[in-house]
Amino acid sequence: MKTPLGAQPATLHFITQGSALTGKLESRLGSGEFLSGSVDGQTLTWRAALRLPAPLSADFHATIVDDTISGHVILGSFGKAPFNGVRS
Repeated sequence: MKTPLGAQPATLHFITQGSALTGKLESRLGSGEFLSGSVDGQTLTWRAALRLPAPLSADFHATIVDDTISGHVILGSFGKAPFNGVRS
């Protein structure tokens, strides 16, 4: 994630069942299970709790194409931050 605090590496673990998305986010900004999530084709949305720079719920919006994910996260009053990654 490219946040106001600089680039923040993260690892995402996704589990899908129909249109339901669960999983886990691991980063220096916080780690934990997704609070909610959904899948619609190649589009994913989910909410995760982060703890830095202040406790907040982060809303993620992403598209997956092959082994690549890209999108943005809304970090409350800290604004919107882009992110991208590849499957490991």
